[in-house]
Amino acid sequence: MSLISKILRGTKDILPEKTEEWRRVKDSIYKVFLDGGYQEIITPTIESTALFKRDKDDTSDVIQKEMYSFLDKGNRDISLKPEGTASVVRSVVETGLINNSLPLKLFYFTQCFRYEKPQQGRYREFYQFGAELFGSESFLAELDIIYYIDKFFKKLELENIHLEINSIGCDECRPIYIDILKEYLYKQDKFCETCKNRGETNPLRSFDCKNPLCKELLEKAPLINSHICSVCKGHDHDLKQALDQLNISYTSNPKIVRGLDYYNKTVFEFTSKEIGSQGAICGGGRYDKLVSEIGGKQTPAVGFGIGFERLIMIIEHQNKHSKLSEKVDIYIANIEKSTLETTIKIFKKLDNDGFKVLFDIMGRSLKSQFKYADKISAKKVLIIGKQEMEEGIFLLKNMETSSQQVFNINDFLEGKTII
Repeated sequence: MSLISKILRGTKDILPEKTEEWRRVKDSIYKVFLDGGYQEIITPTIESTALFKRDKDDTSDVIQKEMYSFLDKGNRDISLKPEGTASVVRSVVETGLINNSLPLKLFYFTQCFRYEKPQQGRYREFYQFGAELFGSESFLAELDIIYYIDKFFKKLELENIHLEINSIGCDECRPIYIDILKEYLYKQDKFCETCKNRGETNPLRSFDCKNPLCKELLEKAPLINSHICSVCKGHDHDLKQALDQLNISYTSNPKIVRGLDYYNKTVFEFTSKEIGSQGAICGGGRYDKLVSEIGGKQTPAVGFGIGFERLIMIIEHQNKHSKLSEKVDIYIANIEKSTLETTIKIFKKLDNDGFKVLFDIMGRSLKSQFKYADKISAKKVLIIGKQEMEEGIFLLKNMETSSQQVFNINDFLEGKTII
């Protein structure tokens, strides 16, 4: 037999052996962020391409090269969303949620799509977890977001996760710095073609270049943290001082610029060296103009996104994944036609009592059923065969101790006996 088609490059099946780990991490997300006052929002996988291509001068690789865009049967320009933030902003503006009392704190877990070269922990179809906080111009908004990200990583007991912070200025100071950086880039003739093009459009993105020669040339480039205005400096200083008070360690990295063009002031990344040179697993920052760009009223905002597959990689690398925690409580064995009706009653009673219970549906022999019970890590095996039925009992064997108990069927079904 041959497959009609194989899985597409850049996509991945998440098999049952992995989904339990995914569920555990998602449960931690819900616990931490719901406790922090964030509410979940779910947005569509497809959006109008115009939502992401808002500005023809947007130079980010995500917008220029990686979008999955197409015309649908109604000749509408549609895109699979490449990230979660724009969809959340579109939703809160369109539904009027942004007009409710502020701050508005939301989180999401969603599928995203980017046409990029697949590599370790990066796929063309991937999952992103993120949060957005709307309404506050204060550094306390960044502090709130960063605090709960840090708390989330600590809940997972992850090690060697580092926070890096930068300020990329505002509309007052960034243009001045960009002119200075352009002048520096213009004087260099050894930059790659990509960096030369970025020098004309968005020179800040040059710091993202992975070309060794470009990285070497940029070591001597003027940095933005020396050119931001007093307002941005004060915002950056207050945030870092507050992080110190919360004992959240960080490093100032003046070369962080983020991959999307809508950020201003604070940008940050949480990184790990355990997933290669491109070690960012979480990136975010402040974006005070995005809401108005999409059609809402001017509203300051802060957000972040975490690549879920890369996070799972770190968990596996650090051996922090959970052992199978949801063992079967009771496996019912040795079902015969004459015992089937009573067995189903016992199954329903156990299920209603809150036990995780399974029974044989394959017609295996008793010996094979015990092997299967061991394979699925059942804690106990309930045995009910023809002889047990005649005696009005069933047996309950503890798989760890091999001890065995006898229960009266009627007493159990009537609630007189508790397992």
